[in-house]
Amino acid sequence: MEHKNGILIDWLSFTSKKLFPEDVMELIGITSGWQLMDRGIRGYGARYYNGSISIHFGGVQDNVWCEFSGQGCRTFESESTHKSYDLIFEALMKPENMMKLTRLDIAYDDFTGLLDIERICDDTRPRNHKYRAKTDYAQVIESTNGLSCDIGSPKSLLLVRIYDKLAERLAKMRGREEREKVKESIPYWVRCELQLRDERALEFVKYLMGRDPVTKVSAPLTLGQAFCGVMENYLDYGYEVAARGNPKKKIWHRFEYWQKFLQNAEKLSLYRKPGKGYNLERMVNFVQNNAGNAIDAAIHIFGPSKFFEIIEQRKISQTSKYMELIQQHGKYADKIDEDIIREYRDNNDTDIALEYLQGQPKNEERSPWFVVFSQSGPRIWNGVRHILCVKCQEPKPIHAFDNVMTDSNFGICYKCKGKKGNT
Repeated sequence: MEHKNGILIDWLSFTSKKLFPEDVMELIGITSGWQLMDRGIRGYGARYYNGSISIHFGGVQDNVWCEFSGQGCRTFESESTHKSYDLIFEALMKPENMMKLTRLDIAYDDFTGLLDIERICDDTRPRNHKYRAKTDYAQVIESTNGLSCDIGSPKSLLLVRIYDKLAERLAKMRGREEREKVKESIPYWVRCELQLRDERALEFVKYLMGRDPVTKVSAPLTLGQAFCGVMENYLDYGYEVAARGNPKKKIWHRFEYWQKFLQNAEKLSLYRKPGKGYNLERMVNFVQNNAGNAIDAAIHIFGPSKFFEIIEQRKISQTSKYMELIQQHGKYADKIDEDIIREYRDNNDTDIALEYLQGQPKNEERSPWFVVFSQSGPRIWNGVRHILCVKCQEPKPIHAFDNVMTDSNFGICYKCKGKKGNT
């Protein structure tokens, strides 16, 4: 079997505070064959496992974490009903899914000797390279798994790893005959891997999707174009020499092998300056991580109604970046209400729900929400039980009510109780 040089996704992990494990299975297009493991890691209580894909959930964590290892990526590419990373990336772009891309590895496999691992290690040791990062950290490792060099800190958001993939593969095999067969079919295999985390990973995906990337591009990029562009911007192997006639001026000469590797790629940045391109995701992140504890305490102390009153009476004026978000997304709560009604209509084919969506309820005294909440069983959306207020006729999360009976879908919300004559 002939192996050709190519680029692939070799690790993918993301979290979501909205999706359930079953939702993640639907998203990745693999809904069967999962094995439930009753022990989790990193604070998660359990996980589902299928072909090196893990979905962690429960425990002390408040989200679901899905992780594809390298083999998990191959499982996804062969077993998924859609086999499309773009569908996962599309879901990541939607703020309502409350998803975060935590790691993305892009790997270039060289089977032709374009990347000489010994030469690269020899150039890495004396720093015959430039690395665009806060710390110029690099290390060369020689072990039974072969030669490997890391450029970038292991804790950084961007790390380049170049290593002898064939030696690593052979080291995992016990039988000599098996190793000889592999060496006959794959005489050379070096991998150059771009490991991205958090915001760097998301910015890389934006190039693939054509969604407001840091460096402007005319169209969505292929995986190879994005990989080479990022490598062109962040890592260069070569050396400096003094300019002829001007010893103080230094000129950089790129090594020929690195030039052949990157060809004529255009530089692509993954660094977005703070404050640039403020979006709904960043606002939600600020509310949760910076002001979340204060907001939670205020709501517990004063209740939701008084809390909103405190916010409305603040003395500081609204800033332009938040006004732009309001104009861009509108009243998001209304959109959620419409989605809930639409979901009910699709499942129950109710004319009243359709009239409500069109803004023309026949009976203004009774909202079609009464039809939805009169059904048996609790009404749960996004993992939260909702109750219908009989005063304002609006569905709200259960924490917006007081003294709700266990089996009742109706109550009077804090806001309505605070109004005169509604106590």
